[in-house]
Amino acid sequence: MLITGANGMLGKSLSKLFPKATLLKGKANLDLTNIEETNNYLEGKHYDIIIHCAAFTNLNYCDENPDQTRILHSEIVDHLCKYCNKLIYISTNPTDAQRTYYLTKQEGEKRTMLNKSSNIVLRTNIYGKGGLADWAISELKNKKQIQGFSNILFNAIHVDQLSNVIKDLLSDPHSSGVVNIAGNYTISKYDFICLVANYLNLDVNLVTPFEGTISQDLVIDNSIDKLSLNEGLKLLKKDYE
Repeated sequence: MLITGANGMLGKSLSKLFPKATLLKGKANLDLTNIEETNNYLEGKHYDIIIHCAAFTNLNYCDENPDQTRILHSEIVDHLCKYCNKLIYISTNPTDAQRTYYLTKQEGEKRTMLNKSSNIVLRTNIYGKGGLADWAISELKNKKQIQGFSNILFNAIHVDQLSNVIKDLLSDPHSSGVVNIAGNYTISKYDFICLVANYLNLDVNLVTPFEGTISQDLVIDNSIDKLSLNEGLKLLKKDYE
């Protein structure tokens, strides 16, 4: 197995479940936006599974660097598929948002499904010790006032919950296609931050709602299994113990 983006939340979680996997921890190991360098690295290698976790998650960075983003989220898929029996492509909600991040993720999904019938596109949203939850917890621990988007909806799961689902999928040699993995709830990012604050005994009064200029529905529908928010919050609390 090869895991790209192994320095990220999901990559770190997966590396615990798959300790024998080859880990690519960002540009320090391999610049996946350099196609020639990537092919040189992979030449002569072949993996049963490649899990492509590497992604640019900052929406503004993606908009400002569309060429690099398109390579990492989309074009690289064709090359990774040459060196594995199955590619698992980590995606997101197929939203209509006309931003580079979402557009290139949609392109990546198409390439993944066209390359091999055994491939899996995994649509999900995650939280853990990083990203939104980590930012909110850090700020609240420092007694800082923060805002949460009241008009962005999602149903994210804890990164360890997703890793366990991936492990289960790989135990079935026939698993393939587009798979939705999501939580058993739908709330705004503001409400989610408030839930996290309450669960970790932080001051929820420091959190105020903020309505962004664009409303977004990032809810993942038709999940194969609605994963428990309660279990996810327990895992998050454990992250910070």
